[in-house]
Amino acid sequence: MFGDNFAKELQSIPLSNDTVSRRIDDTAEDVEQQLFGKLRDKLFSIQLDEATDSNKDAHFIAYVQFWDGMSAVEEILFCKPIKLKATAIALFDILNNFINEANIEWKNCVGICTDGARTMSGGFKSIQALVKQKSPLCIWIYCMIHREALASKEMSPGLNIVLMTVVTVVNYIKMRPLTSRIFSGLYKDMGAVHSSLLFYCEARWLSRGKFLQRVYELRNEITIFLEEENQPEAEKFRDGLFMMKLSYLVDIFEKLNILNLQLQGSNVHMFDTSDKINAFCRKLELWSRNLKQKNLEMFENADKCVKTYKTEEQHVEVVYKTIEYHLAMLAKNFKKIFFFAEDNLIASYEWVRDPFQNTLEGLSTTEEEIFIDFTSSGEIKGQFCNKTHF
Repeated sequence: MFGDNFAKELQSIPLSNDTVSRRIDDTAEDVEQQLFGKLRDKLFSIQLDEATDSNKDAHFIAYVQFWDGMSAVEEILFCKPIKLKATAIALFDILNNFINEANIEWKNCVGICTDGARTMSGGFKSIQALVKQKSPLCIWIYCMIHREALASKEMSPGLNIVLMTVVTVVNYIKMRPLTSRIFSGLYKDMGAVHSSLLFYCEARWLSRGKFLQRVYELRNEITIFLEEENQPEAEKFRDGLFMMKLSYLVDIFEKLNILNLQLQGSNVHMFDTSDKINAFCRKLELWSRNLKQKNLEMFENADKCVKTYKTEEQHVEVVYKTIEYHLAMLAKNFKKIFFFAEDNLIASYEWVRDPFQNTLEGLSTTEEEIFIDFTSSGEIKGQFCNKTHF
């Protein structure tokens, strides 16, 4: 704005590391105090998680969501180290001390979201139970993303053997510096798209899909390398049945990863995630119907692979039955984990999404009169229709 000469003068001002650090701390404290000021007179919900970083240090993380004016706001509330045991009481003490120090009223906490661990979600001695003692009207919601990961975790023995074989192969290649360098030279000579394989980490929800995708794209290079190394797994990568199952795993976990990402992001609410889960369950039914007609167009890699090995009719039939069983298992697990009593909350709060098309029960006479005035206003209805729904 003021030219290069003025910029040079600013750059000449010496700032020590302590000065920069102090100003960062002051800025962070000011932002924190602004957040506390907004929370003191507003209803809010919190999401809690206990995580371990790459240094194996445990942290307790809390996010807060509240309504600020005309928009929903999501902010990180705190990230505190867990010094000793990660018990429900220890974690709640961290949360409770923070809330008290910030002068935030527990009675304003109307929602809590956690994963399904007993420490977090147990009925008696858990964080959600302890929070409800402080705020009896607080509603607990089981994290949708965690539920999706649990619902997709189970696999049939036939598919699990394929996954474990691929994990063994990748670990053999990547965990030995010499074999890793030899494989690196091989895929460079063959002009492969990727420069390396990926490790599989069970704790990372997207890892399985990305890991399998990378292996499938480098399957030719892996086959040649295993043959040169005289590894018995090389026969698997030449086997039609194994490759057809692997191609299906690549496709189905790609779709599960897409669903997982759709459940993430800022301002994602339970109505939106519920819609995404319902859509995926309907897709599972569609895929099962297509499968009965020998139609695999929804699984691109599996469809191409089955056509490649179509002469092996016996193996193709086994693959169809394997896929059919796995889709049925997914459908069963999704219905079991997602559609239980707590999810009736979504139906009871459907009026939030569209108050002009839904009725509201359980109100006092005064509250119902206010609701009638609100929904009878043509001006408010016009504003509602013109707004972008959250």
